[in-house]
Amino acid sequence: MASKEELSVSITNKNALKDKIHEIHNFIRNSGAGYGTTALKIFNLIYGLKRIEEFNLIDKLNLKRPECEFSNLVKLAKSNDVNKDEIILGLLTGEILDNISNSSIQHILYYEIPRNIKGSIYTQLILEIDIISKIEKTSNVLLSGKVYEYFIGRDRSAISELGAYFTDRHITNFIFNKINISKSGSFIDPFAGSGGFTVEYMNFINSNFKNINWINEINNIYHYDINDDVIKSAGLEFFCLSNGNIVPSDNLKVENSFKNEFSNKKFNYVISNPPYGGDKVIKNQEQLKRDKIKNYIKELLKQETDKDIIIKRNKQLKHIDELNKLDKIRSDKLQVNKDSCSKRIRTFCKKYNLDAKDKEACSLILLMDLIEINGICCGVLKEGVLFDGKYSKIREVLVDNYNITDIISVPADQFENTTTKTSIIIFKNTEEKTTDITFSELIVNKYQNDKFEEDDNGNIIISEYKDDIYSVNNSIISNVSIDEIRVKSYSLNYKDYENNDKELICGNDYKIVKLGDICNIIKGIKRKSNLGKNYGLYPLYYCSILRHLYLDTYDYDDTAIIINKTNGTGKCMVYLGKGKYNVGETTLHFKANDEKLTLYIYYYLFNNIKKLETYYKGACQKSITLNDLFNIQIPIPKTEEKLNEIVNKISIPFDRKQNNDIQL
Repeated sequence: MASKEELSVSITNKNALKDKIHEIHNFIRNSGAGYGTTALKIFNLIYGLKRIEEFNLIDKLNLKRPECEFSNLVKLAKSNDVNKDEIILGLLTGEILDNISNSSIQHILYYEIPRNIKGSIYTQLILEIDIISKIEKTSNVLLSGKVYEYFIGRDRSAISELGAYFTDRHITNFIFNKINISKSGSFIDPFAGSGGFTVEYMNFINSNFKNINWINEINNIYHYDINDDVIKSAGLEFFCLSNGNIVPSDNLKVENSFKNEFSNKKFNYVISNPPYGGDKVIKNQEQLKRDKIKNYIKELLKQETDKDIIIKRNKQLKHIDELNKLDKIRSDKLQVNKDSCSKRIRTFCKKYNLDAKDKEACSLILLMDLIEINGICCGVLKEGVLFDGKYSKIREVLVDNYNITDIISVPADQFENTTTKTSIIIFKNTEEKTTDITFSELIVNKYQNDKFEEDDNGNIIISEYKDDIYSVNNSIISNVSIDEIRVKSYSLNYKDYENNDKELICGNDYKIVKLGDICNIIKGIKRKSNLGKNYGLYPLYYCSILRHLYLDTYDYDDTAIIINKTNGTGKCMVYLGKGKYNVGETTLHFKANDEKLTLYIYYYLFNNIKKLETYYKGACQKSITLNDLFNIQIPIPKTEEKLNEIVNKISIPFDRKQNNDIQL
């Protein structure tokens, strides 16, 4: 574990904060105190005492001084008292827990902690938590809103199954500045997680409004999640931010929001990052065994001639089918869809004739239904919801019955534990409905270099750490009218409108054409990439954006263009197949009727890859469709003479560079 002196020169950024929490988790685990949520509970008890003292709330809770003061525990831990470990253990498992148990925050801070652990473990843990104060200051990250994420975020499989992903605090700050709250009101996050949005809302209220009466205002905070540990962690933070007021138990509770009626209440501010994914049904061992038996019986029946045995085997197959149907009924009940959700979600679906089949659809419906008249909603949604055809009807209801003002594309790396592409959508429940939508992209500004300074103690520190975020803003891509949105099946994906405001202009020697008007797709053999080799006679152009492979045989002797059809992050590469070559799967293979024109198109696309990449769409795996590719407009020379001039001019230096790259 790091000393204070080491921390003065090492802890400077968010990643270091995460590493520190992981280090503490490992310390607790390796000490035999437990791991995961057990370690989290031990941490939360001691860290909670620290937070209460920082907000001067010890006396308000009638906790005994100095026994329940975190600073007293730190003083003991640093002392030379030979009995300090036993004293600290006695306080934590005795008077401190007794005091918390009898206080008004018993439900958010009382944790049963292991009593069979040596006091020295708690002593060391107190010192480490004391050091965290310095980390919070230097990293400018609110640890109280991150601890759960850093503990549970270690378990990738758990995160995937829950469909729970955590919104970075830079994004929450940006959102509240963007929606510009003018007055306090009722606030809800139905899928609240560790409380980032709710914490930021309370911070915003405290910073922007004077004389907040938290005795009353705390009753307007509604915060729900399915995990008890995050509810308790969030509850303690709300208690501190509201000057020692308790969120009512009906407002802060463990709840499945897909089934919650919320007493049919509406809210002024609905801010949330709904869950997505985690719906994949995995067969258990018994189901897998039945599938094998079923397939085996079917093979036996192909050869069987005995009628009695055939009847017996078919009877067994029928029984297996009946068991599988029962399993499917049970499985369907566990899935999130309109039939498994609350009455208010079903009523909304019936009103607008919607068939919500997954949690992405149901959560968006819930967000719409929760907004009060003149209220505002901001959701961080999986990007697929904004353009996938299966959500088009829901988007139509949203566009026509609410007022969408902004859709902001978020970089894929802005979430803990996932790289799924998301967008921020802001809409209001006003009399005026959607007239136009501003599409923009979130710009995350990061330090380009390390900056070293000397602090007040004469220690060298890194005041600016390369790749640390220092601000967030958005860059407008386009402003799109409701008519344009309706024409494109209510797509809310900025890429469908990115070039709307840019008219392609070319000189008198050129004309604008669509690729589909001058190119044809080449239908033929496509090889699996695992057949390719690093060395061989003929190139194999496949879906890689980095390089091609080789085969010792060829399928094509031509001049044509090959691009990758899919890529995880939407990157593209344009290859030129010239002479003898092969084409891999998951590619688009095309050419013009004229070889010179094919070469010109290749040079144009290769030098405009960024434009091509705007057409790759998808939440997890991004793809470009043939239709989108062939609808791209490009300038081409009007005359054959001009075409030859340009191709000849470009080809010599271009081919020289390509050959040099190959040799390297």
